[in-house]
Amino acid sequence: IRGFTPIAESFRTDPQGLTKLINRVLTPLSREVLSHRGTIDKYIGDCVMAFWNAPIDDEEHPKHACDCALAMMDSLVALNQELTAEGFYKAHKVNQIAVSIGINTGTCVVGNMGSDLRFDYSALGDAVNVSARIQSFAGNYGFPVIIGEDTVARVSDKFAFLEVDFLAVKGRATPAYLYALMGHAHVRETQAFQDLDGVLQELFKSFRSRDWAGARAAIAKGRAIEGAPEDIFDTYEERVHHYELEPPPANWDGSWAAKEK
Repeated sequence: IRGFTPIAESFRTDPQGLTKLINRVLTPLSREVLSHRGTIDKYIGDCVMAFWNAPIDDEEHPKHACDCALAMMDSLVALNQELTAEGFYKAHKVNQIAVSIGINTGTCVVGNMGSDLRFDYSALGDAVNVSARIQSFAGNYGFPVIIGEDTVARVSDKFAFLEVDFLAVKGRATPAYLYALMGHAHVRETQAFQDLDGVLQELFKSFRSRDWAGARAAIAKGRAIEGAPEDIFDTYEERVHHYELEPPPANWDGSWAAKEK
């Protein structure tokens, strides 16, 4: 859940009420995981962790994970409509419930893990860690669902993806491309998608070739697109400013090295 701290603060004298709200959010999200052949690993406060392709094999697990993310966003719209009708947001003076989702694909170990005293059925591996990092960076781009390149490579014909970053997450030396999941394949044909994709490609081309003026021009063009999220242009404007003051090394590959998790 994005912006969870102010929501929790509004329930500081009513922790039971906060628990009811969290359960109310996580219930429809969990239903979508199960209905799309996923396995719920655990709940971590306001977060649900899930994986696909275990314990039952699922050859289409990347597609089912992406379908699940889109269905989650639809269920969240319905929940926000209910909470608005109930006067929840007016009473608590907080923004509507929003979530960020990170999806990644890779080889993992799945099984009973923990200690001799207690264990859980869970997933472990580099691909799992990367998915958590992807989710944590989603707020930098203004899109709710961010996908790793290994997932996109498996379902590129079935969905509409926007490239948003070439990022080396903290603790990993190898950068990877990140994408926003915009919808199913037909979304690629819309003018709004094509306009935003075009300006982002202009931005990335200028940014990765150290053309900071060109990058700023693309950012300005992007901000003029109706409905485009400000966050991604804020993020790149900060990066351009950073590199104008501290130019990247001669062997720079165009990626951004994340210093935070």
